[in-house]
Amino acid sequence: MSAERNGADAICAALLDAGVDTVFGVPGTQTVALYEALRRSGIRTVTATHELAATFMAQGYLRASGQLAAVSAIPGPGFAFALAALPEAYLDSAAVVLLTGQPPVCPLGRRRAQSIDQATMAAPVVKAVIDIADADQAGGAIRSACAQALSGEPGPVLVQVAQSVYWQPAQAATSSQRSTVSDEPVDVGVLREAAAFCASAKRVLFYTGQGAADAADELNRVVGALGALVATTPSGRGVLREDFECVLPLDATGDAAAFNSIAAECDAIVVLGAALGENGTVGFGAEFPEQRLVRVDRSPSVLVTPPKARFTVRTSSREFLRAVLDVLANSGQRAADRGFDAPAARALRARLCDRRIDGPADARIGGGDPSTFFATLRHAIPDDGCLVLDSGMHQLLARRHFPVLSPRGLLFPADFQSMAFGLPAAIGAKLAQPNRAVAALIGDGGFAMTGLELRTAVQLGLSLPVIVFDDGALGLIRLDQLLSYGRAHATDLSPLDYAAMADAVGCAHASAGCDDIESVLATALRRSGPTLIVVQVCDAPALQRARRRHHISRAVKALLGARLVGVLRAMRKRR
Repeated sequence: MSAERNGADAICAALLDAGVDTVFGVPGTQTVALYEALRRSGIRTVTATHELAATFMAQGYLRASGQLAAVSAIPGPGFAFALAALPEAYLDSAAVVLLTGQPPVCPLGRRRAQSIDQATMAAPVVKAVIDIADADQAGGAIRSACAQALSGEPGPVLVQVAQSVYWQPAQAATSSQRSTVSDEPVDVGVLREAAAFCASAKRVLFYTGQGAADAADELNRVVGALGALVATTPSGRGVLREDFECVLPLDATGDAAAFNSIAAECDAIVVLGAALGENGTVGFGAEFPEQRLVRVDRSPSVLVTPPKARFTVRTSSREFLRAVLDVLANSGQRAADRGFDAPAARALRARLCDRRIDGPADARIGGGDPSTFFATLRHAIPDDGCLVLDSGMHQLLARRHFPVLSPRGLLFPADFQSMAFGLPAAIGAKLAQPNRAVAALIGDGGFAMTGLELRTAVQLGLSLPVIVFDDGALGLIRLDQLLSYGRAHATDLSPLDYAAMADAVGCAHASAGCDDIESVLATALRRSGPTLIVVQVCDAPALQRARRRHHISRAVKALLGARLVGVLRAMRKRR
């Protein structure tokens, strides 16, 4: 290593200071010096097939562990690939730092190769754009970028580095202190008042998002003390085990009316770490009456959005729950004096579950029904394991039938619904938590987009089962077409030789159905490398009946229409 410290070294040192130990990306001509500094620094680098996948890997890394990761992309085409993944991070509150180069500028005003206005393009989907023009600025700028990505409502930050910075001499860092999140101080008065309101309520409902994932222990204690109920946003599932009788499976049922009837019986509704957007409220169907509502979040931008609340507390879920525990410790009120007892909680849970209606999306999976398949899958994955999904029909089925038993135990693209997310995000999740069982479940359409990331998983030696639902189509779109028009168009996928593809990248391969998915998955979880597991999917009987009804209806309408025209023509002739 050269005795002289340059800008690339300063960037790497600042990443380490901020707790970043992994950089995903694709090296390029413009980042040769940066990658040499990354090698010297000991930061792990993961080379993806392309920058879109690299950015999804960084999101999976963050969402599985809460730990920030960075992405490196060359300016121009590398940035453009990564840009497509930033809206997912932005809407799903996933902190990511994207390092790229400043676009080249020609002093004569002529067009330069690979030069686009990156800052303007990224501005709507990042929290900040930070430019580094001098090596001595590099360390502070990187630490600021990491802090901004994590503070308030987490999200992506774009850092543009001038090409010359990497080689410029840089002053030695004055400290190696890790960057801290610069949130405003908590309003202690509001915190105590809101905690007291919650603790004194007769019946309490907690509504949690992924912002409460790190407060599972405190939530469990408070729920037990209050006899409270818990419901979650789709992204917040697993904060408490979903087989607990006090947990309402709202995302699995999608029944906002039943949820509202239960919430109406509660004196306090406490929203923890949830933005209450469309997907987090069953299409805005879930209701949160202002006088009974407490909203807790680190982000001021979240707290000022509807719905209004009796109390808005800018703090972490963990700190708020600890304040509630303090109030309860000093009140002396017994659990028997409040809340929902076990029979009442079971009855309310049943009220929600009994309203669930299996629709035509419930296809036949591996020769069996979805509930059987996912029950077997749940049994095969350890309780503290993580299932990562893509966008498509398989996601709807998993969310309906797969109970989540640990925090951050179900990851999927929630508010932007990007196809191609699943496999790269699963790689990131497994890298973040190598001792945790992680499995990917994706559709054959999503696999077509990022299936070559199997090669990345092979190269990394990841024990990662990758389950592909193979129906030979873009299944969810095909379903919409069939139900709307009785026919499908442009959604069929040509057959893929999965075994040959797995062999080509050095990946194990298996086929599985309802009867053997448990044993196949158990073998895959023991293997030191990834396993591609193909499960055949076909139309549900309900869909087949709907298609028949549609064709009969069209035929009847066509027949009556032809006869009616004939009658009208005959009547005209009689005149």
